[in-house]
Amino acid sequence: MQNLLAGLTRGSEVVLYTPLGYGLVEVTRFTPPVPLPRAEAEAAVVVAREQLRMLDIPVPTASQLARALVGGSIETRDGPQHLPGVLPLTGERPLVTTEILVAGAPQVPAPASAASGGSASHPAPR
Repeated sequence: MQNLLAGLTRGSEVVLYTPLGYGLVEVTRFTPPVPLPRAEAEAAVVVAREQLRMLDIPVPTASQLARALVGGSIETRDGPQHLPGVLPLTGERPLVTTEILVAGAPQVPAPASAASGGSASHPAPR
């Protein structure tokens, strides 16, 4: 929770983890659109959690919480549900990425993609 609030108040990348069992962990990343005052960040988390509770998700995964905050679709028992997000937008909706890793395995940063402002070209293997 401290990592989430720190990222929301600084406007920096947030990394959230959800243990999945069988030695797997869900790693979700997003960068909030703007830094928020602490009270607004805390209120945004409360509202996002309440929206998820109303969808019968009392204990959300990191991915579900991130999408409730910035907006996006989540799977519910009744099918896909689009959430508008509770954080203020200043342009494009932030990208939420989720990957499943083996718990304890080192995390390797994902290569930059053209969509995220990186280069789409990769050096040829030698």
